[in-house]
Amino acid sequence: MSEVATTPKILARVEIKPYFQKDNFVLYQGDAIWLLGQLPENSIDMMHEINL
Repeated sequence: MSEVATTPKILARVEIKPYFQKDNFVLYQGDAIWLLGQLPENSIDMMHEINL
């Protein structure tokens, strides 16, 4: 089983701070494609991007 992106070990790899974090939910504000490059494979459940 892989680690999820909310574990401290995974979060330490991301260069930006979360916009919001509670329990096993983490929200970042920024470029989703760049953020995916910061995370290991299979460490997220969902990604959502809104273009305004």
